[in-house]
Amino acid sequence: MTTPRRNDPTNAARQAAWRRRQAQAQAQAMAAKGLPPLPPIANLPGTARWSAQRKLALATLESMRDEMQDYFDDRTEAWKESERGQAMVQRIETLAALIDAVEELEIA
Repeated sequence: MTTPRRNDPTNAARQAAWRRRQAQAQAQAMAAKGLPPLPPIANLPGTARWSAQRKLALATLESMRDEMQDYFDDRTEAWKESERGQAMVQRIETLAALIDAVEELEIA
């Protein structure tokens, strides 16, 4: 479906409308991800946004680790002792180290 033609009186009005639509689309995308809005001035730190992103990353890593651990626990002892099983153990340990690193990251 095409968008209807806009009849803005000037190029400046057309550009301003485009900038508003872009800002609205960006705000909706960030809200869909559960992130707070960007600070109004680009050189201000976005600590609230960064903190929310850290929490999201931590939740994703923990979910991934839990799913991998459940998959590992459901396998047979022979599989756990195989090369694939040992590789899975390495991945789970790496995820645990990443989770620890993200938890230690302080954003204030």
